[in-house]
Order: sequence, then structure tokens, then C-alpha cells
Amino acid sequence: MTESMRAIRFHDYGGPEVLKIDVVPRPAPKDDEILIRAQAWGVNPVDWKIREGHVRKRVNIPLPATPGGDIAGVVAEVGAQVTDFSVGQAVFAMVGLLGASAEYVAVKAAFAAPAPATLDGIQAASVPLAALTAYQALFEHGGLQAGQRALVHAAAGGVGGFAVQLARSAGAEVVGTASAANADYVRGLGAAAVIDYRSPDADLASQGRFDLVFDLVGGDASLQSLHALRPGGVMVGGVPPGEALQQQAAAAQVRVLGIQVHPDGRQLREIATLIDAGKVGTTIAAVYSMNQVGIAHEQSKTGHTRGKIVVQCLS
Repeated sequence: MTESMRAIRFHDYGGPEVLKIDVVPRPAPKDDEILIRAQAWGVNPVDWKIREGHVRKRVNIPLPATPGGDIAGVVAEVGAQVTDFSVGQAVFAMVGLLGASAEYVAVKAAFAAPAPATLDGIQAASVPLAALTAYQALFEHGGLQAGQRALVHAAAGGVGGFAVQLARSAGAEVVGTASAANADYVRGLGAAAVIDYRSPDADLASQGRFDLVFDLVGGDASLQSLHALRPGGVMVGGVPPGEALQQQAAAAQVRVLGIQVHPDGRQLREIATLIDAGKVGTTIAAVYSMNQVGIAHEQSKTGHTRGKIVVQCLS
């Protein structure tokens, strides 16, 4: 008889009310997978964007679907080909952009990593997708190196906060944009300076020449940031750049790139090492229960969260 579990699912696109707790069959891991018994799941803006149908033109999602990309828990089973994980081991993973919000999740072993020893399950669940987004933007796409200058927009948010810390740990000088209320918080993450994005006097271009801009805002901030880059610099954004922005970038002799985060267990291991060394930390904005996942999505939608939102899975 197939064992069952609970999973968060939506059977149609819409608001938070479409999220339901369904009883579904428990998955079995394939040969190259591990089965994770969840302790907690991270919540990211992409979760509510997918649920509301904003990515339907780009991604064909069979419904019903389980949201969530972040999971932390313990290994319940290992596939026949898996040799680097063991049952009972604490792990965390980015499973993709869907599928994490269930009591048990089968995930490719290559996507997972041992959880940082210094974090509990709730804290560990807040890390994977946001930290990987920052890591890949800075280093895979931006080629950030020690001694360079980086500008991080929305530096108090989940992704931005990791970006500030990762850039600083790599030996770069970091400037962040944030509200005045979050300025001290962002400095505490390692930013050398903070620009109040709400100030009418904020002039990104006058802040000096940056080697890299990590743009998590878009719009006017993207245009201003082009002029803050040195010739040869790069701006990495959360969405593919439009034609007009690309043309302006070419005229300014800089590059603009979009990022689509992807799972990577090796990079998660590097991030875990930095966390356990005290060079990178995570900030928990709020913790919700399984039946409050809709509230968690709505808080994420405000776009003004300091740190990460987590949903705790209680069996």
C-alpha cells in the first residue's frame, strides 16, 4: 500500500485562497535522488507569481501544482546510486521553482547539500533559492572578484541580503540601496555605504564607478545604474533586459544580463561553508505554519520584507 503525505497545492491560478492542503501519495526516490522529510520550506516572490499565473506564457505548468523551491529537512531514503548522503542526515536544497511544499520531497542528490551545522531547519530553509540567486548573479554571471566594487539594489531583502554578504566575503566593496529604516541593517551585513532609494537626492551615478550592479528592482533604477557602471562593467538583473536597455548599455560600453537561478548542490556546499565560518548569515522575517502558507505568500508580495519568510512543516 502506497504511503500518503500532505502537500500544499493549487488546482487553478488565483489568489492565496487557491492554496489547499491535499493528501497525496508519498514519492519514492529515483536512483539519483534522495527523499527529504521536510522540516521547513522557504517562501520566495516567484511562488506567488507562479500561483497567480504570471509565468504562464513562459512556463507550462501542469495543474494541480505544488509551489516552493526551498526545502530543509532530513534524508528519509536514498536512491540506489547515491553515495554522498545517508538516512537521517540534515540537508537543504533548491528543488527548482516548484514542488518543495510537501512533507516528503524527492530531489536529485546533485541539487542538495548537507545543511549548515550552525543553522536549524527553519533557518536552513531560508537559504537555498535566495542565496543561489545571489551567488550565481555575482560570480557566474557577473564575474565579481576581490577588490572590485558592487552595487546591490534591494539590499535588505532576502536575495539582496545574501548578495551583500557574499560579495563582501569575496573581498569586494559593497554599496547597497535600501530604505533609511533598513540602512543600519544593510551596513551590518557588510555594506560600506547605503543609498536611500526613497530620497529625491539619491543619484546612483554620482556614487562612483561600479564594476557590477545587481539589479533586483528594475525600471528607473536600471537606467540610473547603467551610468553608475565603469566602462566594461556589468549589470545583472532578475529578468532578461529589454531591447531599449540593451541599446543604452551598448552606448555606455557596459553589459546587461538577466539571471534564471538553477539548483546547484556544489554551490550550496560552498554557501554552507561560508555560513558555518560566520561569513554569511540568514535573517528570518517571519515563520508561518502549514495552514498559513497563503498569508506567507501575501507577506512576500508586499516586497518590503527584511530577510526571508519560512513555512514550518509540522507532521
